[in-house]
Amino acid sequence: MKFKSNKITCIIMSTIILFSNVISVQAENTSLKINKDETVYTTLNHDGSVQNINLVNRLFNIEDTTTIDFGTYLEVNPLRKAELLEISNNKIIWDTSDYISNDFYYEGIIEKELPIIVDINYFFNGDKVEASQLAGKTGEIKITFNVNQNPECDEAYKDIFMTQIQLMLDLDSTKILSSVNSVNTVTGKYSTLAYTVLPNEDKTFELVLDSKNFELQPINIALVSTEMNLESLDELIDGLDDMKDGMTELTDGTKKLQNGMVDLVSGVDDLNNGVEELSNGASDLSSGMGDYENGLLEFKTGIDSIASGVTDTTNGLNNINEQSSMLEDGYTKLYSGLEELVDGHAQLTLIANNLLNSDDPNLQALAEGIISENKALEELTIGFEMSNQGLNAYTTGLNNLTSGINSLNEGMSALPSGMEGLVTGYGKLYDGYKSINKGLFETKNGINEMYNKIDTLPSDVTKLVDGQEKIADGVGELNEKLSESLLDTDNKKVLSFADSNIAIHSLQFMMKTPDIKIENSLNDSSNDIREDDKPWYENIWNKLTALFH
Repeated sequence: MKFKSNKITCIIMSTIILFSNVISVQAENTSLKINKDETVYTTLNHDGSVQNINLVNRLFNIEDTTTIDFGTYLEVNPLRKAELLEISNNKIIWDTSDYISNDFYYEGIIEKELPIIVDINYFFNGDKVEASQLAGKTGEIKITFNVNQNPECDEAYKDIFMTQIQLMLDLDSTKILSSVNSVNTVTGKYSTLAYTVLPNEDKTFELVLDSKNFELQPINIALVSTEMNLESLDELIDGLDDMKDGMTELTDGTKKLQNGMVDLVSGVDDLNNGVEELSNGASDLSSGMGDYENGLLEFKTGIDSIASGVTDTTNGLNNINEQSSMLEDGYTKLYSGLEELVDGHAQLTLIANNLLNSDDPNLQALAEGIISENKALEELTIGFEMSNQGLNAYTTGLNNLTSGINSLNEGMSALPSGMEGLVTGYGKLYDGYKSINKGLFETKNGINEMYNKIDTLPSDVTKLVDGQEKIADGVGELNEKLSESLLDTDNKKVLSFADSNIAIHSLQFMMKTPDIKIENSLNDSSNDIREDDKPWYENIWNKLTALFH
């Protein structure tokens, strides 16, 4: 949330800076106004102290052949060909007959207190040194910037300007170790660091570098007014209105997101509980399936034993059946012989009956024996007949049993292979379920982790909503203040730095330190005046002209 707020603040501040780069000091009761833009160029020493101040004036919408300006200068020089007619008592008169409806530029050297005091210090490997001693050094270099509001500055220029410090570093030879509170922009092999000091603020910055053969381009410092012109302010107010509406819509959408997040967390919680129960049930099922698999293997072993026993039984019954056929044949032969014996013995029995009345006791005894033997044969015949019935029943039962066992054997012969397929198939089923159970466990862990991560989202979104509402309120307050400022703008005027009693169109300040450069005697042989030998503000003349046009 802090990041979001800072981002919005940066957008607003950037907008202010963009629209105010040439607008400056304003006062309410100034009677004389000149069509003029002023740029105050200050050459600083390495330590930030003032070396000299040059004020470049741009006079525009010139209507007369002579133009009067005001300011206390040590020296003035035209930057376009023109004759200085008079300079006295804070008045400068130029012959501008060649610049009717055009622009005329001149510069003046001035001594005056600036709105800020800059103090720059340099350190090498922890020791304080002069800036010139750093040229070509390899090691740790620290630069500190102290920016303070100047109590000696004219009240008309106080508490208005935002200070921007910029310096460029060559990344091929310099590594940034620390640059707190800076904005870093990298272009190619160069890094540009920017520091900002708000109006009525004193601030210190520290930059730490690891450098090889250290060199540093000039440090640039610009003072930018936080005041805005009427058109820019009006546009900004319209933009803030749109921004406030957008923030309101964003807040409403975030509240809906908040409600959705509450439902999401609740749903994920229910899902987490459901998956937990499913995982527990799956674990029990997995354990049961393992027991079932073991039982199935034991059952298969029993089936194999039964199948083997049925096969043996079938073979035994077949043998018994064969023996029964032989027994039946023998019994039939025995019964036929017994019938023949009974038939033959019947004749003897008739004779024996006649001999019972014989006087010979031996014959009587023989007759009685034959008769008894006949009775025994009759009983034996009856027994054989009963045995024959039992044998027939036994044979029939044995045949039925053999037929049933053969049918059972045929069915059992396919059962072991079927059980083998069942065991194999169930093993694959169990392996697949174990994979599912593993995936379910991982899913449970993932959902649990997701729940732990999103559990705080509703409260975080609540903080986001609170922050957005505060931003919307802040934008609304800023809009109101800017609207009030817009109402007062017509009564305010920009004051000249050369003469605070004169109202002008715009005022800006630009400062610059010398560079830190390794001296090369081979490049000093020429006595020609190089572009670099000119005042730095003259070298950017084309840029200045482009700025005002």
